[in-house]
Amino acid sequence: MCAKTWAELGTSLQHLASLVESLRDQVPGAPVVLAGFSQGACLALEHAFTGKATPDAVVALTGCRVGVAEDDRPSMLRPGLPVYLSAGREDPWIPLPAFAQAAVELGASGANLRMDVFPDRPHEVSAPEIAMLDCILSDLAAGRAPAFGGAR
Repeated sequence: MCAKTWAELGTSLQHLASLVESLRDQVPGAPVVLAGFSQGACLALEHAFTGKATPDAVVALTGCRVGVAEDDRPSMLRPGLPVYLSAGREDPWIPLPAFAQAAVELGASGANLRMDVFPDRPHEVSAPEIAMLDCILSDLAAGRAPAFGGAR
């Protein structure tokens, strides 16, 4: 990846860390969930791997890591961080091997991980993914760790 792209990613990650810290200051004790789709999912994952301003859960709908495994990417994921990772089997923007590599890195880093791969799903958010996000938000709002209870 080119130097300009890495710099732009760094700026985005700094902004996201500031936003999470600001939310924590504005509403102390309220859970923070970092959720995104496609590019937003990739940014949420990269932020989680920085280990800075860690949210209470990450929901990465159709996401993967930015760059390739050989890049000098952050790897400071908080062990036990609840992460939901999803993908479409034939998604043209997030290839299944990149999704799988993200899952491997999340698992190796100790994330509390649930992942789903949806066959024949276009590049969009599906009803089961929305249901999973709803379950995660409900669990955190009730003071519970996410149980990933959404149906597939």
